[in-house]
Amino acid sequence: FTNCTDDIPEENRFTFKGELIATHLEKNPEKFSKFTEILKRAKLGNKSAGSILKTLSTYGSYTCFAPTNEAVLNAIENGLPTWKSIREDYDNCANEDGELTTYEDSLRIQYKITYLTNFIRTHFADNSVFADKSAMSDTEMITSSYDNEKGLFVKTIVKREKNGGETMLMVKDNTGAGEWITTKYTMENGRDVKNVMTCDRECNSKVKDQSMNGKTTNASSYAVVHLINGVLNHEALADGKYPDFNSGNAARKYIQKFAIR
Repeated sequence: FTNCTDDIPEENRFTFKGELIATHLEKNPEKFSKFTEILKRAKLGNKSAGSILKTLSTYGSYTCFAPTNEAVLNAIENGLPTWKSIREDYDNCANEDGELTTYEDSLRIQYKITYLTNFIRTHFADNSVFADKSAMSDTEMITSSYDNEKGLFVKTIVKREKNGGETMLMVKDNTGAGEWITTKYTMENGRDVKNVMTCDRECNSKVKDQSMNGKTTNASSYAVVHLINGVLNHEALADGKYPDFNSGNAARKYIQKFAIR
């Protein structure tokens, strides 16, 4: 892996000083609002009290491959659940006390929640990889999604490929059916930038307007964000479609395999 201490050519570096990854994604809704909607409620682990955005501050350096709104909407059109659709499914099946009364309903809801959480996890990889001028052969990166049957974290694959005078950073999932996605980030002024750097921190009390004002940092992390015009999946899709969440057998097998740790 390429780490955060590597020298990055100045023309390939774009730094948001003091900006959190959550802040950066939320400040660019024209690109990331759909991804952020899912991200805000997805937990990094079963023992985690907060969302992935709140928990990643303890994980050192990492890479976020952030899909565009169009990419997420395309996934939803092909059957990816959303928190809104899961909530609607729950409300339609719950009794007057707000409880699910059948095992089938409970299993289906759990299947959707587990799937959506793992979908998000696959877009976060341990350590940092940068777009620079050097070529790099296929390299595995460990994501936050965990395969309990294999006892391994799900991986994505990255490479840097020279194309004329330009070197492109590319990523694909490790499902065997994933296609290479070229990372690209064009700002509103039309300028292409690479390696959008953010910094997350966990403090002893709430930070307001990015100002520490004497507060203590308990943990911090540095993330590089790459925009992708596609999504990364943790398991292969059938004909580009997400699974039938109404299948009880499929739900049990999936939950056993990808249960939130």
